[in-house]
This record gives sequence, structure tokens and C-alpha cells, in this order.
Amino acid sequence: MYLWVAKRSKVSLKNLLGFALGLIGVTIISLDTIVTKSAGNPLLGIGFAAIAVLAFFAYGIISKEHQLHNRISATALAFYFTVITTVVSLPFAIYETISAPWFHDISLFSSLAALYLGFIGTGAQYLLYQRALKVMETAQANIFIYLQPVVTFSLAAVIVGETVSWQVVTGGMIVLAGAHLALSRRKNVSVLPAEP
Repeated sequence: MYLWVAKRSKVSLKNLLGFALGLIGVTIISLDTIVTKSAGNPLLGIGFAAIAVLAFFAYGIISKEHQLHNRISATALAFYFTVITTVVSLPFAIYETISAPWFHDISLFSSLAALYLGFIGTGAQYLLYQRALKVMETAQANIFIYLQPVVTFSLAAVIVGETVSWQVVTGGMIVLAGAHLALSRRKNVSVLPAEP
């Protein structure tokens, strides 16, 4: 809605349907996960998930604007994002380490998993996302956020043998259909005005 109202971005009916399907699929996955696996208040988890999604969309919009208007490269933006999040997270990491020392019991597997999550799961993901923003419309690049839970559950099932519920499979199939629809290149009649 922000891209349509404030930025007057062009969005086709096919894109809107793809986004709607993606949102429905992620909602099915999230509700199943939060309601069945959370130890606390499920509504609080849903609220935090919604805030995270909105923050990610805002990050995509701001990143695209910096790439276009300030001519900052995708690699530089991913680097700045990594540095800023590290600095913001550092006080919490220091506090947690002081209050409950954890570094004595780290296995090699845990260390390798942390390196994988840092370099591949975070660094490479944000670098690829910035490159997608460079070559795609912001709305289309943001459809990739819907694919994150699908990839997460798929890897959890393959790597650690986690069971996947039928709700997650159904939601994942809906997400994939929505992403395919939103990213397909066939011409469609635009329902929203083009940028001037």
C-alpha cells in the first residue's frame, strides 16, 4: 500500500494476487507454528512477526531509494546493514555472556552452525536481496520475504529431521504459487498507476 499510495509505483493485478497468496500462505505457516510450538502467548509472537515483516519491507524500500538516488552499491548496503546490526546487537550479546557464560560449552558443530547462519543465512541472504532490489521493482523483490519460512522449514526437515505439519506444507505451496505469480514476466494490465 505504501508503494502504491506514497511512491505511485506500478503494480499489476497479477502482482497483487501473488502478494495476497504469499501473505495467506505465510499466515497459515505462522499460525500453525506459533499456536502449536510457542511456550508463551501466541498473539505476542504473531505481533512480533508482523512488526518484523513491516520492518523488512521498510528496509527494502529505503535500500532501493539509496541505490537509486545515492548510487550506493548493493554490496555496500549489505555491508552497512551487517555493521549496524552487529553494533546494535553487541550490548545484548555482552550482557548475555556476562549473566550466563555460554562459551565454555560450545561444540564444533554449534560453531560451524553459527558461522553458516552468519555468513550464508544472513550475509549472503542480504547481499542477494540487495542485488534483487537493484534489478527488480521493490514490490517484486519484497516477495522473497514470503519464501523465508518455506526455506526454513524445508532445511529443518532435511538437516535435523524436524517433522513438517500439513499446514506448513499447504502454506508453503500457497507461498510458492504466490511468488511464482508475482514474479512471472508475462504482461498484464496494470491496476495501479505507473511512476511519473
